[in-house]
Amino acid sequence: MLAKGTHDHWDDGACMMWDGARDSDGYGRIGKNRKRAHRDSWERANGRSVPDGMVVMHACDNPPCVNPMHLVVGTVADNNRDRHAKGRSKNLFTSGSDHPAKVHRGQAHWRAKLTDNDVRIIRSRHRLGETQATIAADFKINAATVSRIVRRVWRQEVT
Repeated sequence: MLAKGTHDHWDDGACMMWDGARDSDGYGRIGKNRKRAHRDSWERANGRSVPDGMVVMHACDNPPCVNPMHLVVGTVADNNRDRHAKGRSKNLFTSGSDHPAKVHRGQAHWRAKLTDNDVRIIRSRHRLGETQATIAADFKINAATVSRIVRRVWRQEVT
C-alpha cells in the first residue's frame, strides 16, 4: 500500500512512502501479524526471505520508506552501529558522557517540563508552606518531582 502518486519504479532514488498502518516508530505494518512493511518489500523485491538473525535496514533513514533500493540486510549489530553513527541512538552511549541528559541540563534538557523560573516558584511556594501535592497539581507534575526539586536532588543549578 503506497501513497498515491508514489513511483512505480525504484531507480530514481526517491523514497516510496507506506501509507498504511504504522507503528509508534513510524514503520509500516502489514496485516494481523503486524509484519513490518519494509521487510516485506525487501523480500518481494529479492524473491526470498530475510535470512534468520538478520534485519532489514534503511539506507535512507526514513522508517515509512519501502523502496527496495533503500533497503539493505545486516545484523542487529550492523543496525546498531549505523544508528549510532548517524546520531539516532537512544541508549547506545558508551561512556554516557554524550547522552543528551548529560549534555543539556536544566530547562535545556530535551525532556524538561519546567523552566528555571518554575523551579524557583516551586521552591518558594514550598518554603511558604504549600504542600508538595498542591504544587505538583498546579504544575501538572508528580509530587515526587516536587520533593526532589525542593530537596535540591534535581535542578541544583537553579538558585
